[in-house]
Amino acid sequence: VLAQHTGPIPLPDVPGDEILKHPILRKRARVAPDHVREERLRYYHAFVSYTDWCVGEALRLLDEAGRRDDTLVIYVSDHGDMQCVHGMGGKSVFFEPSVHVPLIMRWPNQLPAGWRHGGLVELVDLFPTFCECAGVASPSDLPGRSLWNDIETQSGEGKEIVFSESYPMERTKDWMGTEPHRMVLTNEWKLVQYGSTCVDLFDVTTDPENKINRSDDLELAEVKRDLLRVIDERLGDCHGANQD
Repeated sequence: VLAQHTGPIPLPDVPGDEILKHPILRKRARVAPDHVREERLRYYHAFVSYTDWCVGEALRLLDEAGRRDDTLVIYVSDHGDMQCVHGMGGKSVFFEPSVHVPLIMRWPNQLPAGWRHGGLVELVDLFPTFCECAGVASPSDLPGRSLWNDIETQSGEGKEIVFSESYPMERTKDWMGTEPHRMVLTNEWKLVQYGSTCVDLFDVTTDPENKINRSDDLELAEVKRDLLRVIDERLGDCHGANQD
């Protein structure tokens, strides 16, 4: 039986113009009344609670089958949800609530319990990790890398740079445009490229919530230029990016 939460749901701050930085969605972002935002978040937390219960059931069945110790279990998501932060809901943007996802692994007697990776990783790292765990070679042309060495050494350094992409859908291209939106993230900077329209640049060390767009700061012109070069080298020119 799932526990019911009947108390008030904490709400994100009502965003002002200084926070609504998304250059395309800001005109569509709306700050709903508190009772509407609270109801939305209540539903979201209910889904999280139900998912937690389902994971518990899966683990219980593994125990009953005697497969607990020889099964690698990974809990992960393909995207997050804005949860009313920045006045937005849903996904397809590169603010942290949308682009930052859980990655929880359990493999008794193989993985260190309670250890937390402190570096940058990507979902493309999962397949080569599966291959190494299974003792088979992974294809050499994969964009990801196995996390197994990080886990064994508990280094947690991660990658120097990671990427994310969002491509237009038929139902959203009227306001999102027809060009891909891409993100490149380091331990210091996040750059978001909205097709050929504009670029956002955030200092993630001092501004983890991405409230202050530094794209027009002249002293950061070289940082911006280098990150744009990196994203084009990795993902291709935004006009001709592969959408397959």
